[in-house]
Amino acid sequence: MKPVQLTGDAENDLIDTHDYLVQTASEAVADSVLAQFEALFSDLAEFPQSGRVVPELDVLGISEYRQLLTENYRVIYAEIDSAIIVFLIAHQRRDFSTLLLKRLTRH
Repeated sequence: MKPVQLTGDAENDLIDTHDYLVQTASEAVADSVLAQFEALFSDLAEFPQSGRVVPELDVLGISEYRQLLTENYRVIYAEIDSAIIVFLIAHQRRDFSTLLLKRLTRH
């Protein structure tokens, strides 16, 4: 089992998601979605290859980043050395091409 680590940006994504859901839905909904992310991270630690290659990157020949989906969110990660690094957590309706380019070029 490999440890799952979130970048600072990914941690901020979780906080922003929680805050948004508290404002637009309820604290219970926000907590439920966070619990789903925690379960996903636990599964990811055991099965890092379970996600598929990110389609927007695959067409560019970049295959080291994978994604998993939970609810309406995409979690983008990569296996680096002996850890799983989560780079991005975002709603599926976001403009992913632009968001990925901005986020992944910083790391």
